[in-house]
Order: sequence, then structure tokens, then C-alpha cells
Amino acid sequence: MNFSQISETLIDERCGLFFLAGLDTRRPLKRAVLTVHAAQGTLTFEHTRFIETAVATLDPGIEVRIRLHSTQDLYVPDCLESFAERFRHDHIVSDPTGAFVRVSNLLQLSREIRAEVGKSVARLLWRADTSALIIVKAPLASGRSSPTRPDDVDILSGRVKSLVENRGCPDLKRAIKSVQVTNSAPSSRYTPIDASSTAPSGERSLTAVLARISGIVALIGLGALSAAHARTPANIDDAQFLMPGITGLVGLTTLGENSYGLRNRFQAVGGLRLYFGPSEILMASIFAPTAICADDCLVQEEPQEEQAPESSEPVWPMPSRVQYGT
Repeated sequence: MNFSQISETLIDERCGLFFLAGLDTRRPLKRAVLTVHAAQGTLTFEHTRFIETAVATLDPGIEVRIRLHSTQDLYVPDCLESFAERFRHDHIVSDPTGAFVRVSNLLQLSREIRAEVGKSVARLLWRADTSALIIVKAPLASGRSSPTRPDDVDILSGRVKSLVENRGCPDLKRAIKSVQVTNSAPSSRYTPIDASSTAPSGERSLTAVLARISGIVALIGLGALSAAHARTPANIDDAQFLMPGITGLVGLTTLGENSYGLRNRFQAVGGLRLYFGPSEILMASIFAPTAICADDCLVQEEPQEEQAPESSEPVWPMPSRVQYGT
């Protein structure tokens, strides 16, 4: 089966703004199944009809399934691994945002890291706004004395960076801008990479997530969420910094990325909102970055656009995808 032909077929504008297409061919399936994923409200009847007709023309033996995902499907998963589980397929044949392939590669890299230095690692985190891989060092076993070597973090950092360099695929290494090792979770927003890195309190309700994010949204003047959400108290623990679901894709998408690997964060968020629907949560995940000051307090910093090297060629605006019809 020629996967490239399916991919080329799905590039057609008449397929609409779906965010992932996966093909499953393994038994016990009686025939190949192509599943097209889209956010609710982004695909019309004409879009789905065109996809089904185009794929049937290419190969009538392929069954087409259209899956529309609700806001809860997209935002409640509390780590990238849980998010990716909802979109697992034998083959990814179309990844318009470029994020799902990178998520799969990041999860594979996280497994490599845990296999090599698992006892030294407590949590693996992804900071989307800076595209940083953050490794939280595991505490010493109970009863052991405090470490006397000041370079423990540096040693672990060197080992992890070596793993990223030697085990990470070229495209993922292009997306990872920095690798950081810390003794505790950072005072900045992040997304846990695997299930072992999630907060002990586990998955939270969508209303709790919305309530927590509503404070950020109001702070940066993006408007208010619903009054019901605003009245819902958020959990008071390190989850105040956790950005769930697709917010972790902001630093992994190829949208807004130029040939040098530099990303315009505004274009990245704008592009993701086309595919996943308008969302104040997604906007807040990138437009209100935080940083750690010397006394470990939170400070707001102005969003900065990444700059190309001085010797680079002019960076042209990203092309717009225009959808015709209704």
C-alpha cells in the first residue's frame, strides 16, 4: 500500500482542516481503516463526503472513519502520553500541524531516557513556550545522606543531553531548543511528557482546568471564560503550572517554523487554533509566558518572537490556508 498516495490525496483543500489521519492495517482488522481526526465544528458534510469519495477512488478496500473530538477530548489529558493514546495508529499518513509525529518521537526519547537513567529521573516535562525538555532529578532514597558532590545535576544533564543527541531523531532535535535538569519542578507552565511524570492528584476535570486558566486569560486581557468556569475553584498544588492536552503541542508544531527551525509563536498558536478551534486556553498557554527570578518568584515577561541569525536570509510570512465554500 502506497502511503504517500493517501497523504497526497488528503492534502486537497476540499478535505477541510482535520488535524490527523492514521491508517491501521494490523489484524484482526478485516481491511485497512483510515481514521481522520478533527475537532468538532471544523469539518462539514461536504468535507467528509469528499474524503470518503477520494479515498474510495484511490483504494476501495480502505474503510474511512471520521472522528470528531470534543473540547474535553483535546484538553483534559494531563500528559502528552495520555493525549497521544487517543490518537494511536499503525501509520500516520497525514499530520498537517507536524506535531503528532514529534509527540511520538518525544515519547520514544523519554522511554530511552528512563531506560538509561531512570533511577535518577523523577519527572520528564515539556515547556511549550520555550520548547524546552526539562528533567526533574529524583530525590535521594530515604535514609541516605545529602549529596556531597555539587555536580550531580551537571552529570545527569550531560548524560541526558548525550542521549538526546545520539537517540533523538533529527526532526525532534530541531524542535528541542534546550535541555534542562533541575532538582524540582520549575515555576513555569509545563506539560508532563509521560504518565510517570504527572502530578500525584491525577487527571483533573475540564472545569477545574478552565477555572485555573481563566486567571491567566483575564490577566493578559484575552477576555473572560464563562462565569460558571470562573467560579469553579482550581486545585491548589503544582498543577497550577500544568498545561494540559494540546497546549503542549505549541512547542512541537511545525506551524510558524521557518527553514532555520525558528518558530514564530504567534503563528504557531494561530495555526493550531485553525485546526483545533478557537480556544482561550490555547492562547493563554503561549501569550502569557512566565520566568523564574532570582528569589524563585513568578514574573511576567513580554512574549518575544524568535529571531533568525543576522546572516540569515529574510524570513517570509507563512502562507495562509484558505478554505472555500461553506
